[in-house]
Amino acid sequence: MSLMGNRLKAVRKHIGYAQKRMSEECGSALRSWQDYESGTKVPGGQVFAGLAELGVNANWVLTGHGPMMNEEFQEGGDSESADEFRYVSALKVEASAGHGAVVESDEGEDSAPKMAFRNDWLKREGLKNNKLAVIKAKGDSMEPAIFSGDSLLIDVFIGRTINELKLGKPANMAGLKDGIYILRLDGRLSVKRLQLDFTGGMYINSDNPAYSQIKVSKADMEELTIVGKVEWIGRRL
Repeated sequence: MSLMGNRLKAVRKHIGYAQKRMSEECGSALRSWQDYESGTKVPGGQVFAGLAELGVNANWVLTGHGPMMNEEFQEGGDSESADEFRYVSALKVEASAGHGAVVESDEGEDSAPKMAFRNDWLKREGLKNNKLAVIKAKGDSMEPAIFSGDSLLIDVFIGRTINELKLGKPANMAGLKDGIYILRLDGRLSVKRLQLDFTGGMYINSDNPAYSQIKVSKADMEELTIVGKVEWIGRRL
């Protein structure tokens, strides 16, 4: 095994992924990832881009110099706070919880303000290495669970960059469970509660009884775009 292969294996184990999951995250075939770890093949730019998405320091993978993982800092932050917190982009995007237009800006992840979440909490919730974003809710259809103006921490589905949150590409439905999700409906983002149906379809529910339930058949599931799952709700008192 080569030195780079050793480092790729060390990165994967540090993140806690199996080889198959790691290969998917980095846009490579499982066999190719196995070859990277064994040192019989050298990864290309797409793999390094995937590693960067996971917070891996490419220079460390290539040379062994510097830290294994890139640290996320707030302005004026230090290494101790970077180890304790993860800073998640708060995008200028609103998910409709009722009627009305959704506000979307071109402000990207890099320029967006950040919200800090404790790494130990993220780990307990199984979100340590997930792709996360924070957006705002708008409307009253999810009251009393979610009020207009609430901040929503979104677990963006695997295989999507955070900036794809506004694009409405087909989502991977594998492993979907009942819960509150961000959907793409009628050309806009909406936050709704999903309930799986035993026939293979699902119900789209609003917590506010003034809004009607929507039934989605198994045949129509492919037309439904699910952007991500709501994992945390925050509001000002």
